[in-house]
Amino acid sequence: MKEDITPQNIAPMPVNEEGFIELEDVQNVISENSRNYEGSLEMIFAESNYTLEDISSIVQDGEFEDEYVYDVEIDDTHTFFGNDILLHNSIYVEFGRIVRQCHIPKERQTQFVVDLWDYSLGPYMKKKYEEYAERYNCPRNIQDLELEKISDVTMYFAKKRYAMSECWKEPGIFLPRGKEVVYKGIEIVKGSTAVYAKECMDDFTRFILEWYMDHDEPIEYSLVIDKLRGYKSQFMVKPPEDISGGASVGDYEKFILTDKNELKIGDKCPAHIRACGVYNYLLNRPKYKKYRTKYSRIKTADKVRWYYTSNKEFEVFAFVPGEFPAEFAPEIDRDIQFEKTVLSYCNKIVNDILGYAPLSADLIYSDALF
Repeated sequence: MKEDITPQNIAPMPVNEEGFIELEDVQNVISENSRNYEGSLEMIFAESNYTLEDISSIVQDGEFEDEYVYDVEIDDTHTFFGNDILLHNSIYVEFGRIVRQCHIPKERQTQFVVDLWDYSLGPYMKKKYEEYAERYNCPRNIQDLELEKISDVTMYFAKKRYAMSECWKEPGIFLPRGKEVVYKGIEIVKGSTAVYAKECMDDFTRFILEWYMDHDEPIEYSLVIDKLRGYKSQFMVKPPEDISGGASVGDYEKFILTDKNELKIGDKCPAHIRACGVYNYLLNRPKYKKYRTKYSRIKTADKVRWYYTSNKEFEVFAFVPGEFPAEFAPEIDRDIQFEKTVLSYCNKIVNDILGYAPLSADLIYSDALF
């Protein structure tokens, strides 16, 4: 384990007699803290495979007035090389510690951050960009660091995968606390997620975000479990359409070798394609012949919904949206389906973010004894 090299001599934010920060002093504190971090950066790079290189010059190549800027997104790292330069075009700044140290009331925190940016950090960054451009002989500065949005609370699952409660966004729009939650790269925004699962994910996410807007202490494990039990009780009586995941059928003939007199499945067949094969095989059975005019075969390029069954012979089953074949569809294993569609997402919050033990579908837990 590497030694903790976080600087311990960070300059505190100055506050007045009423316990609030004086904005004119922020720039001096930033400068002081920047000097304190310089030694730590040298230590970090000394222990890594990276080095810092000085930029010899920056030259503007052509005119770029009012041109579009494209947000290029790359999986996992979300950085990319353009003209042999490693690029990333956004940054998150955390003001929570400043807000807490200065005892800013919750109802004033958003305005405080806006003022901090408008009257201190924003002008400071603009000045530094201009100094940077002058240092490297650029005719004028064309860089800018804009304040795009402010969040009360954000849950980060990974880079570019988050749930963010916005309280301010461009151009100067103040939002009611907890009312506008933005999701990026997580299951809630995926079209394949089951309808009721999306409702549970959205409600659970907002439940956790709102707790940490109003409380400094961690949420109790029992409250989390009670919330999940409420979802489970409703899940058990929801129709198949609402709790089945969605998918597009690709290369059906590649993976389903035959679905006539028997069901033969090829290697590495995706679960939803296997589920489609089960549907077609059951529809082809002589005893279900009368339903062939009511239900169509599933084929490549179709949209389907699919679920896990309690049938030992057929573990998964698919159907065309709006045409659930109740006459021959295997029973849904609602415990497994709940675990796959709702609990898997909620457990990421429970375990990775809240630090509690992940839960199984029965939602039973016991306090550890030490």
